[in-house]
Amino acid sequence: MNAPPPVPALTQNRKPLYKELKNSWLLLPAILFYTKVFQCLENIPTMDDYDIILQFLLKYTSSDFSTKCGMIFGQYGEHRLVPSKLLYIGYYYLTGGVNFRVIGLIGDAQLLVVALVSIHFIRKYLATGWELVAFIWMLCLFDLNTYENACMTMNAVGNYGVVMLFFVSLYFYSRPAKYLPVAIVFQALCIFSNGNGLAAGVFLVLFNLSAGDRIQQISSAATSIVFTSLYFIDYKTVELPNKLPFDIGRLLAYFIQMAGAPFNFNNSLGWGLVVLGGLAYVLPYRLLRDKKLAPLLCIWIFALSTMGLAAVFRSGYKGAQFQTSRYLIYPQLLIATLVLFTYMKIKNTSWKLAGSILIGIVLWGAYARNYYFGAGGFARTQFRALNMRYWHPEPRKADSICKAACAKDMYCIEDHR
Repeated sequence: MNAPPPVPALTQNRKPLYKELKNSWLLLPAILFYTKVFQCLENIPTMDDYDIILQFLLKYTSSDFSTKCGMIFGQYGEHRLVPSKLLYIGYYYLTGGVNFRVIGLIGDAQLLVVALVSIHFIRKYLATGWELVAFIWMLCLFDLNTYENACMTMNAVGNYGVVMLFFVSLYFYSRPAKYLPVAIVFQALCIFSNGNGLAAGVFLVLFNLSAGDRIQQISSAATSIVFTSLYFIDYKTVELPNKLPFDIGRLLAYFIQMAGAPFNFNNSLGWGLVVLGGLAYVLPYRLLRDKKLAPLLCIWIFALSTMGLAAVFRSGYKGAQFQTSRYLIYPQLLIATLVLFTYMKIKNTSWKLAGSILIGIVLWGAYARNYYFGAGGFARTQFRALNMRYWHPEPRKADSICKAACAKDMYCIEDHR
C-alpha cells in the first residue's frame, strides 16, 4: 500500500478552533465599548462631519478628474486626511448615499484591529502571563472616555484610523519579507492619515532599523522620505485662533496632566508624574535592542510622541484642555505599555502575581470610573446630535450643506431626526 501523503506543516501547527476561542474573554471590554457605540451612534452629522464628509462629497462628485485628485490630497485644516476621504468616496459610490452611522461604525471597528494586533505582539513576547497583560491592555484601549471619537463619524474614521494604520503597518513589517509591499502601503497611508501619522512613519523606520533586514530598512526609510516630502508640497500652515505666547511651563503641565488624565482629571498632574516616573523606572533599558520587544517599544514611543505633539501644538491656545476625549487614546496606550514593562520588571514569581493583582485592581477601578464618565459622554453626544438643529459652529453653513446634499439625494438630515 502507498503511504498516506504527509500532512502539511500549516495543518499540523493549526490549533483547534475551540482552543483559539478560549482567550476570547480578553475582548470583554470591546463588547462593552461597542454596545455603547451601537446604542448612541446616530445617522446624523456632527461638527466637522458637515464639512469633511457632506461638503467634500458634494464638491467631489461635481468636479473633473484632476480636481478630484487634488481634493483627495488637499488639506483639511492642518491635516491631509487621505484614507478618510477614500473611505467616504468609496462608501458613497458603493451605496449611492451617505450613512453617518455605518461610516462611524467602520471607523470604530478600526479599534478592534488595533486590539488584535496588540494581543499578537504581547502573546509573541511574553511566554507566560500574557493573558493578564493583554486584558489590562484591552481595558486601556476600550476605555469609554474616548467617546468623542467613538460617537462622532469623522473622529472615529480619522483618529482611530491613524492608530490602526500604524499598528497594521508595524504588524506587516514584523512578518516575513513577502508582506513587505503590504507594509509599505499601510505606512504610506498612515503618513497621510493625520498629523501624527508623519511621526508614525519615522517610528516605523526606527523599528526596521532595529528589527528588520536591509531591504526592509531601505524600503521603510524611502517610504517615509518620499511620502513625508509629498505631504508638505504646497502645504499651508494653519494658525488657530486664541494663540498664546509660548510657555514651556504650560506645555509641560499639559503633557503631564494628559498622561494622568485616564486616572483622574482633578488630580491629573500627580497621576501623570506617577505614570511618567513609573515608565522611567521600569523601561527595559537593557532590552532596547531586543527584536521581539521592538514592536511594543515602537508603540510606546508612538503614544509618547503623539502626546508630546499634542502638547506642543495644542497647549499654546486659550482654553486648551489636556483631557480632550479624542486625544485620550494615547495616554491610555502609554499606561498599557507601563503595565507591560512593569510585568517584565518583576522577576520573582510570587511578587509578580501580587503585583499583577494590584495593578489589575487599580486599572479596573480607573476603567470602571471612566465607564460611567464615558457613558455620560456618549449620551450627551447622542442628545446633541438628535436635538440641536445643526451641531456645527456655523449653523447657516450646515443648513446650506444639508439642503444641497438632500437635493442631490445624497443625504437628507430630516429623515433621521
